[in-house]
Amino acid sequence: MSTHKKINPIGYLIFSIAIPFLIGILSAIIVGFQFKEEYEVLSKPIFSPPSWVFPLVWSILYVLLGIANYKIGRGTYKKEEKRDTYIIYGISLFLQFLWPIFFFRLQWYGGALVLAALLWFFSWVLYVVYGRLDKKAGGLLVPYVLWLGYALYLNIGVVVLQYLK
Repeated sequence: MSTHKKINPIGYLIFSIAIPFLIGILSAIIVGFQFKEEYEVLSKPIFSPPSWVFPLVWSILYVLLGIANYKIGRGTYKKEEKRDTYIIYGISLFLQFLWPIFFFRLQWYGGALVLAALLWFFSWVLYVVYGRLDKKAGGLLVPYVLWLGYALYLNIGVVVLQYLK
């Protein structure tokens, strides 16, 4: 019997969803939970959403990321395939953890832009890798990739507007 069948599926699903939330919460703790205040005073590009949109969207994305990761974790794939997906997933989560710290805490908008570009690139890689193993898991990442593309646009806008001041 393979090890993935020994794990309680509900517990593993909860764990898989909790991981991105914990990364987000840890980052928010470091930033000081002042996202809204910092966001409100920024010079932002057109089509910037109101601050209340971000926690809602990220909560949805964290759930989708967790479910996609759960599907890959519960799948019967080769060890190397799972390892590779987990490495890419880990890189994505690490970049996701760092971005708010660079952007809000340190106000290194240019550095945050580099992280946002890397995060968007790795979200595409994650989408492709997950999609090759499980089409539904890959499909769950489409909103994540799209949102990170939009976030990249917002970060570029903030950087441009900061340098125009």
